[in-house]
Amino acid sequence: MSCIGDETLLLPIAFLHRSHYPSGKENDQEKDGENSDEGYEDAEVTRGGMGGGTLYAYDDTVTTAGESSAAIRSDRGGGTMVVDGGSYTTNGTGSPAIYSTADISAHDATLTANNSEAVCIEGANTIRLFDCSLSGNMQDNDQNDCTWNVILYQSMSGDSEEGNSTFEMTGGSLTAGNGGDGSCSMYIDSGSTWIVTGDSTVTNLYNAGTIADADGNSVTIKGTDGTVYQEGSGSVTITVSAYSTDVDLSGASSADSWSHYEVAKPEELS
Repeated sequence: MSCIGDETLLLPIAFLHRSHYPSGKENDQEKDGENSDEGYEDAEVTRGGMGGGTLYAYDDTVTTAGESSAAIRSDRGGGTMVVDGGSYTTNGTGSPAIYSTADISAHDATLTANNSEAVCIEGANTIRLFDCSLSGNMQDNDQNDCTWNVILYQSMSGDSEEGNSTFEMTGGSLTAGNGGDGSCSMYIDSGSTWIVTGDSTVTNLYNAGTIADADGNSVTIKGTDGTVYQEGSGSVTITVSAYSTDVDLSGASSADSWSHYEVAKPEELS
């Protein structure tokens, strides 16, 4: 690991720390005050603290194998984490690439959850991604009423302050391996591309950008009533309840730039 923090503070950030997830699962050993590192591979575990600290990570490689084992995770108490570069991969269920109960910013990182949602934010906390490759592959579960790839939610565990979560992603790519069922409104601006790997259904589609299949072919867009809005050159079809080529993003907030959070890598880590 290549991490540095303010040594005068107890860090609230825990890499690879087991936690509570929306499915309601809870690690029994944590309930008893014991922590288990079983399932972690090629990674160092850093425990959480009292809150209010800051941690910087540079060009790390982190892999986890167990359930509820996020690659980047903050503990209760808030604080700040800045991740610059590196690769962060999880393989267990309930193990997002990033689980946030703090303020987390990442740049130029590869974030992969092979059997879980990609990102989970709890309560009044934030994740900002800049030029990152983010992917998730959450498995269908009867305990959940839908399947997601990025979730912002409030649990009753007390792990975070109640309030609105914030997720910002500038540049990079977001990939969902399993779309699941449920309702979804998709907004695609003029500078964005949605690559669709198979037939998909969304509730409302507002598209001013580009939609294509994995081979670069245009896709067919049709309504649930049979209306064909666009005839594609490829074999992929998107079914929508409503479709428009106008995209109103006036209610969307403006994302910050990486320069607001970037911190030069210390010489001792170079």
